[in-house]
Amino acid sequence: MIGMMRKAFYLGLGGVSVTREKAEQLVDELIKKKHLEPVEAGSLVKELVEKGEQEREAAIEFVRKEVNQVRSDLGLVTRTEIKELVNRLQAIEERLQNLEGKNGSN
Repeated sequence: MIGMMRKAFYLGLGGVSVTREKAEQLVDELIKKKHLEPVEAGSLVKELVEKGEQEREAAIEFVRKEVNQVRSDLGLVTRTEIKELVNRLQAIEERLQNLEGKNGSN
């Protein structure tokens, strides 16, 4: 489990690190070293940024699924589940107060 979380973390770092600015710096360096033609620069920057975004989204989804699985395995409840229980308890308390009010007035 920890290994999978670590992979997701590193995947996320990789995706986040490919910002447009960094992609442009990388492409500029490739052009200076004559490994890339300037005409190809724009499309490569776009491709790197898109790939970085895809990897970031994949990492987020992976981590979300893993966290939900761990939560489920441990039997932890979500905020939504707690809120639903609080709402149900408040409704029950209101009904009891109404019943007590009716019985007390008799």
